Parts: sequence; structure tokens; C-alpha cells
Amino acid sequence: MPEKTDANISAATKEVLPHLERLATAHSICILQAANPVCLTQLGEGSTGFPSSRFVFVRSVEHYLSLFPKEEHIEDEGIEPTDIIGWDLRKALVAVLQGDPTAVDWLRITPTQISVKGFKDSFVGFAQEHGDPVRFAQSHLQLLLKFHRRFKGQPQGEMVPEKLIDLLRPALSLRWYSQHKLQGLPPAQLAHLLDDVFIRPVLRGEIVELLDRQRQGQLKDLEPIPTAVGELLLAEIEAGPALATRKRRPFTREIMQEADRFFLRWSVLNQR
Repeated sequence: MPEKTDANISAATKEVLPHLERLATAHSICILQAANPVCLTQLGEGSTGFPSSRFVFVRSVEHYLSLFPKEEHIEDEGIEPTDIIGWDLRKALVAVLQGDPTAVDWLRITPTQISVKGFKDSFVGFAQEHGDPVRFAQSHLQLLLKFHRRFKGQPQGEMVPEKLIDLLRPALSLRWYSQHKLQGLPPAQLAHLLDDVFIRPVLRGEIVELLDRQRQGQLKDLEPIPTAVGELLLAEIEAGPALATRKRRPFTREIMQEADRFFLRWSVLNQR
């Protein structure tokens, strides 16, 4: 049975725990790790201010042998205003190999609500050893380009202020990759990313001010877009074509075998 981590647990986290336990029982799953990304300084996502959780789970072995498998994600339904989303371990592993850092970032944030001993380190280690930094970087680029139509290609262009927060982490992650020669994984938490990437003091100051504005509910009054932040977004978008040409690591038989072994190791937990 996964352990509940009670140390330094927030009231919001405690409120989510019964919902996680209900989902585990209702879907006959074992939750391997559940984290609580409640603020933008952790994932760079806009905060709802409500209890939330992101988790990775495993089903029974019989489920994976079925000709009619169930969905590989679970969302809490009808429990407002909680926001709970879970990914099957198989989905999380495939995402890592394809370059989507979402699941591995869920596991690297704090606080943790439910945890199977050793799973977090094992999963992050798998991502670091067998994941492709080029694919991860390209994933951050795609997220940045997703909002390109709102940016209009100018540092002072029109942009929904709230979206600036969503764009900070992919943009800074791309900057981190360029400074680390496309090696490793950038920090999952925005605060740690700011500490680990070299940026000009004026840009750092504008980002800190943006975060302060969000905490105070003043983002809607932001006008115009901070110059240095706009230049950061534009510069990473303009660097996109060069990143797109970088050679990605091939899917070798050895990597696929390691993924199989990793999945089999943790999938038996739901049999105990």
C-alpha cells in the first residue's frame, strides 16, 4: 500500500486525499505517486487556487492482458472544485520516450500526497537515462508555439496576460537546454528553474514581478507585456527551426527492453 506523506502536508492536500483513495478503490488501481501542483512556482501552470492532484497509477496485470483495455487516464468527475488527473504507468512511460516531460515533472514537484517507496527516483532515473533531451526540448518548443498566434511575433504584441505565466516555464526550459548543451532535465519547479538558468537581471526582475502580480490577482491589469519577457519568448520561438533539425535519439531494442522491464517491475504492485 502506498504511503501517505504527512510531513508538511497542506490543508488543501489533505482535502484531496479522500478523493484519491476513492478513485483508487473505484478503478481498482494502485497509485504509485500523487503530487499537488497547486501553484505556478511548481509547474508554471496557472493556479486555480483549488485543491488539485496529478498522479501516476498502475492497474492489475489482468487488465493489461485484456483485448479491450480501459482508458489510460483518469479524471475526477463531479467533485468541484477539485482537479484530479491520473495517467496509467504505461501512458507515462510512452510519454517519456516520446519526449513529453509532463509525467516526470509531476513526480519531481512537491508536496507529495501518496508515494510508493522508490518509484519516484526509479521513474526519474529512467527518464534521465533513456529519455531524449532533444525530444524533451522540442516538446517545450511545441508548447511555446501553441500560443504563438496570441503573441503575434512582437515583444510588445498582444498577449493574454495570464498566458505569460504558462509560457515562462517552456521558454526558460528551452533557454536551460541551450545553456546545458541539450543534456539532462531542467528543474520541474519554476522557482528552481529561475535559480538554475542564466538570464539578465532585468528579465529576472520582470518575471518576479509577474509572479507577484499573479499572487495578488493583478495580472489582468498588466499592460503592455514586459519588454524583456516578450523578448525571451520571441527569441526562443525564433530559435525553434534550429532545434527542429536536431537529430533525435532512435528507439533502440535496448531502450524498449528497459521500458518493458521497468513496466513489469512496477505493474505487479497491484497484485499484492
